[in-house]
Amino acid sequence: MAKLVRLLYAIVAATTVYLAYHIFISPSSNNPSPLSENIEKICYTIEGFETCPYFQSAKRLGGRLAERTSGPSIDTKITSWTRQEWNDRKQVLRKTIPGAQNHFTSPFVWKGCDGQAIEFVGGFTDFEAKVRTIN
Repeated sequence: MAKLVRLLYAIVAATTVYLAYHIFISPSSNNPSPLSENIEKICYTIEGFETCPYFQSAKRLGGRLAERTSGPSIDTKITSWTRQEWNDRKQVLRKTIPGAQNHFTSPFVWKGCDGQAIEFVGGFTDFEAKVRTIN
């Protein structure tokens, strides 16, 4: 009898978790909860050469964004290159990031989490201006 009761509790718990996920969390839910509508994740990628002062400023700004406690969740991915490596890397970025074809300086900053469309932001000045538009 005790085994049957534990089995019933397990079934009820699993069903509750399944329904809660699909009602409140799942992105495919037709009726998202008001809480899930306010949760947004923003991702920025910053690449540049290590000794560039604009890259250093972009890194600091990205770090401050990731540490914020209010507003949308923000992830920043930062990759630094030597000056020599950067010359090759920026050519690749100009060819692969939509909108970056005419950008020649360090850093390159773009917005987009894994699986999302990429939006080229620009260099440090453009990134700083974009950040001002976030809560």
